[in-house]
Amino acid sequence: MRPNVKYSGLVPHSDIRGGTTLGKTSPSLSFSILQWNAGGLTTAKRTELEQLVKTHNADVFCIMEANLTLEGLNFAFTGYALHLLPKARQIASGILVGVRENLPCTFKIVKEMNDSDKIEIVKIDVWNKDEHLKIYCCYNPPTNSPDLSVIIIQSKTVIIGDFNAHSTNWGYQSQNEPGAKLEDFINTNTLELIYKPNDTPTFLHHSGSQTNPDLLMVSSDITENTTREVLEDPGSGHRVIKATITSKCKNDQSSAPRKPAWNFKKANFLKNCQIMLL
Repeated sequence: MRPNVKYSGLVPHSDIRGGTTLGKTSPSLSFSILQWNAGGLTTAKRTELEQLVKTHNADVFCIMEANLTLEGLNFAFTGYALHLLPKARQIASGILVGVRENLPCTFKIVKEMNDSDKIEIVKIDVWNKDEHLKIYCCYNPPTNSPDLSVIIIQSKTVIIGDFNAHSTNWGYQSQNEPGAKLEDFINTNTLELIYKPNDTPTFLHHSGSQTNPDLLMVSSDITENTTREVLEDPGSGHRVIKATITSKCKNDQSSAPRKPAWNFKKANFLKNCQIMLL
């Protein structure tokens, strides 16, 4: 079964769900998240990251393979509160999270590396005015078969990370076991993968091949107002991914028009076009 993948495309008129209308754009709130597998957050990479965070006005940033201990977290990002899942033993691991200081948030370590399952998962609950986002950041080492059942999909849920999961649905030539598990997880939840076939690959291998281990998924209620942008590589082989989530201002909801929703399962052709936001 193919996973639910969000393409920005055209579909036949018969696949427009009833009860939807077009209208004027209402005032909105924009929330941005940066994700990056740093392959070890050295001083030089940290300098590059600080510039990217500033340039893209990130509200939250999540760094996989930060390779930091609590003792090693002896630096600050101006304007951000830092949270850390420390690295596991001598293995490339650890997740660093930064949240803009003016945004209320909670940080929870959901899953640490262990001998039976090496996936790492942290959860950030963050509030932007009246909007409550639940963000899961994950790092799954190569060949590890992860248990994803600890991730709870609710409204306004975002899942980001390096999954090392291979699937033809996001640009690989074949599928591996982590890829099969991730596809099943997407299909059995109200979850969508934000990806377009012409997106720039996120990882450049030493061999010269390029793949997409770094993924972005969101709950179905925010699919249509989420965009994904693949940025530059600050020096690890992995490019940074920027997710932008736009939502209507609360005081405009009563008059804000609804947008068409598309049923991609029935569509028989896809053509890239401008993503429409709620």
